[in-house]
Parts: sequence; C-alpha cells; structure tokens
Amino acid sequence: MAGDTIDVAGVGYQVHPPRPLETGAEVTVWVHTVVRENDMSLYAFATRAERDLFLALTRVPGVGPRIALAAIGHGPDKVVAAIGAQDVTALAKIPGVGRKTAAAIAAQVTVPDDLAAALGGGAGEPTVEDQLVQALTGLGVGAADARAAVAQAMTDDPGAGHAAWLRAALRHLRRAA
Repeated sequence: MAGDTIDVAGVGYQVHPPRPLETGAEVTVWVHTVVRENDMSLYAFATRAERDLFLALTRVPGVGPRIALAAIGHGPDKVVAAIGAQDVTALAKIPGVGRKTAAAIAAQVTVPDDLAAALGGGAGEPTVEDQLVQALTGLGVGAADARAAVAQAMTDDPGAGHAAWLRAALRHLRRAA
C-alpha cells in the first residue's frame, strides 16, 4: 500500500492517509501507528475525528486498516450516517466491504454524538423515519426490512402520527413474514 511522505523536522515519514495530503504545504495530521511482527505503519488523518472513526472501524473483526482507510476515503460523513441508520447497503458500497462485513460494522460500531457532529454525519435531529426505523431495529428487525416497512407505512397514510406509522410498519412486517 503506497502512501505519502511527510517531513517532520527534516525526517521523512511514509504515512497512509485516506486521501492524498496537500503537497508543499504545512499541514497538521493526526497519526495512528500500527506495529506488527514484520511491519510498522503510520496512518495519517486530517482530523482527530477521522482518526477516531478509523480506530472504531478497525475494532470490528474483519476490518483492517486498508478497509478503514477506504471507508474514510469514501466519505466519513457518509460512513457515520450509514452506521447511524444501520444502512448495510450503503456500507457495502465501500471498496473491499461485502454485506457480511457491512452488517458487522453497522452492528458493532457506535459513533458518539460529538464524533458524528465533527464528521458531519450527526448534524441535526434524526428524522421521524429514522426514529421509527431505530425503534424497529431495537426490536430485532433488520435495518433494510425496518426501513422498507416504515416507508410503506408513511406512504400509505402520510397524515398519520408516529404511533400509527409504527403500528402500520409492524403490520407490514407481520404480513411479510
């Protein structure tokens, strides 16, 4: 895996950033070091929040530095939003991530509010649809099924309230089972 070289007080360090670093400019980077039996790698990030997301992703079995970098390179705000929405399909669009790994990321990574806000994936309150999907996933319903059932419930009766949409979504799920 090729990387960029940064100069620190006249010493060059090869680092692996999620996106190419600015050339010829003075930059501040947050670095995480991974030491293995036969390798020592430095991973550089533009913000502390990106580094923290990298660390959270690499804690998931099957997600190594290469996939975590690809995820951040894909757009940290998109990744945080997909994790928050338990959107396995969006996570599976990250290069090197299949459905199984995407499901593991969605299930195992929790993004603190301050990190989500720093990465742009947590701005604003969750939508009513997101709240209803979260309620259904809390009951053990898969994220994709929950999202489809909520969308159908909201389409069937746009003027109904939260409780009515939740009951309707549960009815849709019961019929689909």
